[in-house]
Amino acid sequence: MAVDANRLWERLREQPADQALAIADLFALGCLLRLQGHYKAGNTAVETALKLVRGSGNASYCDALYAALPGNEALFAHQVNAHLEINHLVRAQAEQNADLPSAECEG
Repeated sequence: MAVDANRLWERLREQPADQALAIADLFALGCLLRLQGHYKAGNTAVETALKLVRGSGNASYCDALYAALPGNEALFAHQVNAHLEINHLVRAQAEQNADLPSAECEG
């Protein structure tokens, strides 16, 4: 995979700690919503999180990360180091989705 969310986490670490964690949580919750099939709400959350770090040379990276999101929600959510409770929910949803026949996973 050419793009991942590790660079996003590096950009977030430049922010005040509480702000960085809030953005990471918003991004990961957007990924969770997408995994649950709530694509519009999930996209809104992810786009909002990316908008907050888009400045100073990050625009093309943020665009590439957003484009690579489908199918990588669980990985990207884990890579931004959101709260453990959110990561557990994302992981559980990804595992549940993996157990579904592929036709049920399509949205």
